[in-house]
Amino acid sequence: MRIAPMRAFMPEYIKPLNFGGISSYYFNSNLKTGTSSDVFVKSPVRDEIYFESPMQLKEYTPVLDKIRTRFDKDKYFMLSDELKDDLYSDIPLSTKLFAGENIIMAKVFKNALDEKFGEGKYKFVSLGTSPSCIAKAMELSGEDVVYLPMSFSKKSCAKSWLNNSPYIENYRDYMKQMGLTNDVLESQGKVAVLCDYTNSGRSLELSEYMLQGPLGLDKKNIRTVTMNEIIQNSDDITKEWKEKYMSEFLFSEQMEKYSEVPHFDFLDPDSSDSEFFSVYENMKNYFDNHTGLNSNSHNFCLMYILSQSGRLKPINNKKACKMQAFFKKYEV
Repeated sequence: MRIAPMRAFMPEYIKPLNFGGISSYYFNSNLKTGTSSDVFVKSPVRDEIYFESPMQLKEYTPVLDKIRTRFDKDKYFMLSDELKDDLYSDIPLSTKLFAGENIIMAKVFKNALDEKFGEGKYKFVSLGTSPSCIAKAMELSGEDVVYLPMSFSKKSCAKSWLNNSPYIENYRDYMKQMGLTNDVLESQGKVAVLCDYTNSGRSLELSEYMLQGPLGLDKKNIRTVTMNEIIQNSDDITKEWKEKYMSEFLFSEQMEKYSEVPHFDFLDPDSSDSEFFSVYENMKNYFDNHTGLNSNSHNFCLMYILSQSGRLKPINNKKACKMQAFFKKYEV
């Protein structure tokens, strides 16, 4: 007995997203929704079941999260539809629902940013772990997104301390490779919109100082927003869902389980880390290859759901494909 793929648990939120079946608890009454129940439903296709309620599914580690390399869009398009269905079936419902929530949040964020800065006029800069899952949904939907691993010691510090960070030169090179420079922004007619979740606002303040100070971005090319304000100011999602999302995944810092953005502290006094990150390739490989506990399965769900509405476009890739044989041994 297998857990059948759930292709239709999302609400009809904003077309062409058209998925039915998630509880109306999360959404305003003016949005079309389906219903949920706490029963097992027999699949008409195979000897399978699926669950309508996230509380019914026992957590376990899916195949994709046993692979400690990133599962990206290139790899997704190498797979057959049947294998995609099987891999999706192997993922816990809680992860599927969280991916669906992030797709909706991505649309909420895009609408807010388009209204504030103009469509296509900004580069969304996801600072640290908190915005990264929403940013991933935005990226897969075609938005211009840059991820910056950027965190700071919990201890209070003076901004001037950041000027002496041993990582500045390598980090500036990484930003250049990500297209986050004054020349690129100005040539594209875009501003860098820095975004993070804030409690006191200190972390975002330090990030802004770091980017327009030691890391060299011009003040005129930078704007800041907080996840808090975008979520709280949205009229498209209910107060209950706002509180649930922020308390479960932001305030309690559960996002890192699903994020592929590592924590990177500019003020880390550990000399072994300083030595390691003094080599640019070490820093780049650490940033580019980090995976969270459930980041592969979460990102796969984003791709799978978006592909159902035709919003996930293939990437041209001429590399030889061995993904089919690789997953067969797992019998998903």
